[in-house]
Amino acid sequence: MSQAAEVRFIKGDIPVAPRKTCVDVLRKIYREIKDVPDKSIEEKRLALAKAFKRAMEDIMTGPWHVLVGATIGFACKKRSSSLAFFQVAEEGVGLLMVIVWRSPSFEELPDFTDIGLVRVTHQGCRNSMFTQVHPPPEEKDTEPCKVADVVKCHTLKIGLDDSQALAQSLRKHLTLHFGTIWHVMVGPDFYLQVPSDAMNFIDVRAKGYRIAAYQHREPSPDGDGFTFEAFVKVLPYLLAAVMCVGFIFIYSICKHEAEPDEWEIMRIGRNRFCHPEAEMQMQVLGFLAVASVAARRIIERMCAHIEPPKPNVPKDPDPVELFGKEKCS
Repeated sequence: MSQAAEVRFIKGDIPVAPRKTCVDVLRKIYREIKDVPDKSIEEKRLALAKAFKRAMEDIMTGPWHVLVGATIGFACKKRSSSLAFFQVAEEGVGLLMVIVWRSPSFEELPDFTDIGLVRVTHQGCRNSMFTQVHPPPEEKDTEPCKVADVVKCHTLKIGLDDSQALAQSLRKHLTLHFGTIWHVMVGPDFYLQVPSDAMNFIDVRAKGYRIAAYQHREPSPDGDGFTFEAFVKVLPYLLAAVMCVGFIFIYSICKHEAEPDEWEIMRIGRNRFCHPEAEMQMQVLGFLAVASVAARRIIERMCAHIEPPKPNVPKDPDPVELFGKEKCS
């Protein structure tokens, strides 16, 4: 019988209430997986990451990232109240870190003045020290392949001596080249579970180290704010509203003399609409409102057959497939 594992919450900003539940669930999952015979440490830690991801999504909802390993350098952007570091300690096994977080919906661009651009060339970065696990090396000119080239070139420049420094520097360079929001991990031994809609996932190995990076952002709970797309949709109604107000002034208010105590908004309206060219201007606004609706519908029909980019995260074995339903159901 193996000795009980000590599982502790180390640090983080997840709410206090679910912390004990998270610790208890992690301890239970770890014990169940650890006692399964005839499975390698790699298989068990991968199953631990996947099972704990499912558990976190049951406990606190939302798509969670889970990172499991002994020595890890990582750089990510997390949303408020979503980061937690857990430590699993057991005699004869050593310390194991389990890190969980959720993505934000927005990230401001960092200051790039303190970094120098790394020259990225396909041939120059495909050094023999690298083994590209994902995307497949035979892929060419895809976005994940370009990401992998940036990672390789920058790793050649920085080196693997400091995993944490490399992860932070890689994240800043990937943001510079490809925009937000990046999550980067560097280390000799780690296991990762990411949200299913992560984009541009890459997995590169070099000199016993693994480098993984991907983009992921969660939709804002309040939507994405007033975007350009939302402006285009509301534009016809704004134009129509201005046209209606204009015609009200032209055919009603403009026919009467201004009163001495007239409201300021009425005086502004007279100055704007009570002149000979006003009626023609309102007709132009009406035409633009109709034309913008027609143009938007034409564009929507033209783009209907274009599929959005698909997530490219490789599928890991399911814990149930690895260990059977009696252990990880």
